[in-house]
Amino acid sequence: MRWPNIYAGKSVYSLWKHEWLKHGTCAAELPSIGDEHDYFALGLHWSATYQPLSVLETAGVRPGADRFQWAQIRDALTAHFNTKMIVDCELDRETKLWYLTQIKLCLDKSFVPTDCHNKSEPISTGCPAEGILYPPIIPTPVPVLKPEQAEKLESGTEQEQGTGQGKTPAKEELVEIFTIELSKNEVVPPTSRWYSWYRMSGRPY
Repeated sequence: MRWPNIYAGKSVYSLWKHEWLKHGTCAAELPSIGDEHDYFALGLHWSATYQPLSVLETAGVRPGADRFQWAQIRDALTAHFNTKMIVDCELDRETKLWYLTQIKLCLDKSFVPTDCHNKSEPISTGCPAEGILYPPIIPTPVPVLKPEQAEKLESGTEQEQGTGQGKTPAKEELVEIFTIELSKNEVVPPTSRWYSWYRMSGRPY
C-alpha cells in the first residue's frame, strides 16, 4: 500500500526486487540494516517521519487534475526541510505533459538528513517552470500466490512477466479508476492522460 509500483506492465515485486538489489544490498552493509525486512521497514518509517507528500498537501499541492508551477512545489518543500533536496519530473514524449515523479531527501550513514547536492539552489530539479501534473497513486494489490507460483517468482519468471493467476490488474482498469477520480475537476481528458502516464513504463526507476 505504501511502496507501490506505478509503471505499466510491471508487478509490485519487480519494484521491490530492484530497490533491494540496487540500493538495499548496499545499505545492508550498515549494522542497523541486516536484511530485506529491516531495509523496507526503515524506508517506510522514514516516509512516515518526513512525509513530503503531506508537506505539499498543506501548501495546496494535491494529486489530481490541476497543473502546478515549480515555484509552488519548491517553496513548500524548502519552507519545511532544511537540507538540499532533489525533485524529479518526467516528460511524456507523446503528449508533452510533465509529471511530478520523485522527491528525494538524503540521509547520511547515521540516518541524519544531509544535503543531496552542493549546488547553490535549495532544490535541484529538471522540472519545468509550470504545467506540472501530480497524479494520484492507486496501488496495485499484491496478488496472493500459490506455492508453485511463489517458486516461479523466486526464479524471476511469472510475476516479472505479469502472467498467470497472480498477475496485476490490466492498465485499462486503472485508467478507469483514474477517470472516476478526476471527473469532478477535469482539465485534460483523464483517459488520455493516464494512458500517457502508464506509457512511461520503460524508464529506469
